[in-house]
Amino acid sequence: MPKASDSEVKLQHIQKTFGGFKASNDVNLTIEKGRIIGLLGPSGSGKTTILRMIAGLETPDSGDIYIVGQRVNDIEPGKRGIGFVFQNYALFRYMTVRENIAFGLTIQKTPRKKIKERVDALTELVGLKDFGHRYPMQLSGGQRQRVAFARPSRPSRSCCCSTSRSRPSTRKSARNCAAGCARPSTSSASRASSSRTTRTKPSRSRMTSSS
Repeated sequence: MPKASDSEVKLQHIQKTFGGFKASNDVNLTIEKGRIIGLLGPSGSGKTTILRMIAGLETPDSGDIYIVGQRVNDIEPGKRGIGFVFQNYALFRYMTVRENIAFGLTIQKTPRKKIKERVDALTELVGLKDFGHRYPMQLSGGQRQRVAFARPSRPSRSCCCSTSRSRPSTRKSARNCAAGCARPSTSSASRASSSRTTRTKPSRSRMTSSS
């Protein structure tokens, strides 16, 4: 069992229903620091619901969610330190790759020099260093997904959740982003992060659109 100090995210006895449908039934999950976790299961098994609850976009009916040792059930999404990659990527089509990645830092009024340094590092991490001036419509699907992974990745993030199935060309970039968030000063050669897969149990009922 990992020590409490090693756990970035912990779910304890999570229950969530939508009407008469039980999306999460006594879910217990611990995500250790530096790990990349995959939730596997058929459509309607509650994978997205779990991620949305971690990010604060849904509220569990009962149970507790901890992020770096702090119970966050009543903390709003913007203050949880969680990045979220939506299934459609949600990129700003009128912004370049660099502007998309810099958006969150700009909103937080981060100094321009630090924004440039972080954007430079992230575009290199995801293999888009030479594509920074391009707009989303000028990118391939895999390249757009890499921008979506890079945008919420920064040192202040405790965790990044993605509802999108990663393309083969994006998996290495996602691992690099996760490692870069945890250790932003390390070289790319040492950005190896262990991964683990968790299966979610299918339900007899169909998942509603809320999940």
